[in-house]
Amino acid sequence: MRKPKGLSSTTRLRRALVALAALLAVVLDFNGEPSHYFTYFTVLTNLGIGVWFFGAALTPRWERASGVRLALTVYGLTTLLIYWIFLAPTHHPQGITVLANLILHLVVPVCMAVEDLLVPRRASRLAPLWCLSFPAAYALFSLIRGTTTGWYPYFFFDVQKWPGGWPELTGFLGLLLVLLIVLAFGWQLVIRRRHRVEAGE
Repeated sequence: MRKPKGLSSTTRLRRALVALAALLAVVLDFNGEPSHYFTYFTVLTNLGIGVWFFGAALTPRWERASGVRLALTVYGLTTLLIYWIFLAPTHHPQGITVLANLILHLVVPVCMAVEDLLVPRRASRLAPLWCLSFPAAYALFSLIRGTTTGWYPYFFFDVQKWPGGWPELTGFLGLLLVLLIVLAFGWQLVIRRRHRVEAGE
């Protein structure tokens, strides 16, 4: 097989290993109904990151989608923060799922962030706003699906869990939106700062 121009063997191997780790973790962590399991934000984020790493291991053209890299990095960091702050205290995986859980909520998100730092990019100033489209659609989907099926991927989507009802739930989702905005624009600033340092500005 001909090696894609511009990619070193080390880069290809590193990216392929991360892609494999993301896919393997999803498989090892799988339990219950597929229609439920594949509605978790963590699972969708890791699948997206895995696909990106797989494509980026084959061709450097995937690197040029800087907006996609930014979005996946933000989703990964959001997954990491929300899990370890809100969900980890009540989540107790057993056996092999301990490893899968660590990969899904820590290893893969960190790898995506590091990769985004390593690969130069010039995303537009409005790229962080584009990152909000998927989480917003996901939250709306989860709320609508939950009200019709009675099952929610995360407890905080269930209005019955909130003493204050919809106002309290809406307020919490607003805080998550603020977190996403801060992460997206904050990470964009980190990337721009890195470019300035490399350029000697």
